[in-house]
Amino acid sequence: MKLAFITTLIVLLLVQMKITMCRYRARKLKSTAPVIPKRVVTHKWDDDPEQKPIPQKIPAQEITRNPKQNSAARQILSLKSIQQSIRSWEKKSYEEMSWLLEYLNRSCAPYAHLYSIGSSVQNREIWVLALSDNPSIHEVGEPEVKIIGNIHGNEDVGREVILHLLDYICSNIENDSELDSIVRNTRIHFLPSLNPDGSYFFSYIRIGNGAFASRKWQKYR
Repeated sequence: MKLAFITTLIVLLLVQMKITMCRYRARKLKSTAPVIPKRVVTHKWDDDPEQKPIPQKIPAQEITRNPKQNSAARQILSLKSIQQSIRSWEKKSYEEMSWLLEYLNRSCAPYAHLYSIGSSVQNREIWVLALSDNPSIHEVGEPEVKIIGNIHGNEDVGREVILHLLDYICSNIENDSELDSIVRNTRIHFLPSLNPDGSYFFSYIRIGNGAFASRKWQKYR
C-alpha cells in the first residue's frame, strides 16, 4: 500500500511539473512572438467623436438644393455613381444612407415619399421611405406595412438589405406587373436605420492613443 501511494504521488508530481513547464513555454513564446498589426481603416477623427459638436440637421430639400455645401454631399458625389453605391455591399455611413434614400425618393417618383419620424439623441434624422401609388396619403382600407432595419446598433446588415430591396423595387416597378400591383395596392414604409446613433458608435472601436478604427462588418465582439 505504501509503495502504491508513493508511486501515485510521484506520478502526480511529474504531471504537475509537466503542466508547469508547458505554461512557462507558452508564456515565453507569447512574449517573444512578433506583433502583427491588424489592417484597419483609421477614422477621420483623431479624437473621441463623443467630444465633437453635434452636426446640424440636413433637411431633405437642402440635400437636393445645395449638394456641395456639406461634407455628406462631397462624400457621396465622390463615388462613381449613386446607383453603384446602392448596389455595393460596402457598409455605408449614415450620410451615405441619407443621400441614397434621397436619390431613391427622386428616382422612384411618383411612388415614393421620403419623410422623417424624428431625430435621434445625436440629432440624426430617422428617415422613412414610403412606397405606394399615393405614398404620402393614408388610404382607408389599403394595407400598410413597415419594414425596419438596424434596430440594434450592431445590426447593419438589415439596413443594407432594405436599401437593396428599395433599389430593386424602384428599378423594376415599371416592367414588373406583380411588383407594380403590390406597390399600387399597399403602402410600405421602409425604415433602414431605426438606431443611427448606435450604428455609428458600433462601427468604430478605440485602438489607443485616442484613435479609432473601422469595424466594417464585425458584428460580434
